[in-house]
Amino acid sequence: MYDHSITMYDHACPPKSGLFGGRFFYGNKACFSRPACLIAPMKRMHKIILALVLGIVLLAGCGVHQKTPHPSGRLELPEAGFSYVTPDGWYRTKLMGIDHIIVSGPADYGIEPNLFVRFVKPASDKSMKEEMLEIYKQNQNEYEVEQEEDFATDAGLQGTKITARHTSKDALPLAKFHYVFQDGDRLIGITATCASPRKERYEPIFDAAMKSLQIE
Repeated sequence: MYDHSITMYDHACPPKSGLFGGRFFYGNKACFSRPACLIAPMKRMHKIILALVLGIVLLAGCGVHQKTPHPSGRLELPEAGFSYVTPDGWYRTKLMGIDHIIVSGPADYGIEPNLFVRFVKPASDKSMKEEMLEIYKQNQNEYEVEQEEDFATDAGLQGTKITARHTSKDALPLAKFHYVFQDGDRLIGITATCASPRKERYEPIFDAAMKSLQIE
């Protein structure tokens, strides 16, 4: 991912006389003060050390964030109190600052299709649709709701599915499917996203994952 070029230096500055005076040699040239001889190689050495440290950090970072595809199986989210079956071969990623695991597939049409737990919170006087759209309408470009329909899990949990579209900051057309469920006195909101041209491919995959959702 990253290419760091390191240039080594091959000159030394061995002392030819006392520590604080006299001549010192840098390559084949004589000079009369140690600092003047050492400034150039020391600067290069600092650059080399910084490049090596940066390279190690980047390699370590790549190892930490490397994604591993998982076979289809139930993903338990104990902190959210529910689980669902993830699509076959998709990734499960926990990012710093994000409460719940993000489930995503291989990149397709410029984006990784993904399932993201948007919220798990106490229910309010607002409808399930209002709770979800309040978040997205204010933060998405050209956001437009296309359809709203009732949606239920295989376990009988009732909810709403909202289909919407918007444009990313990079002008990529995106399709969003918001699934909001009422579980007693709390709401569960999950958003699935893919590129709009791939909508017909991923909508059944998202629906199947959400139908498998069950309260733990």
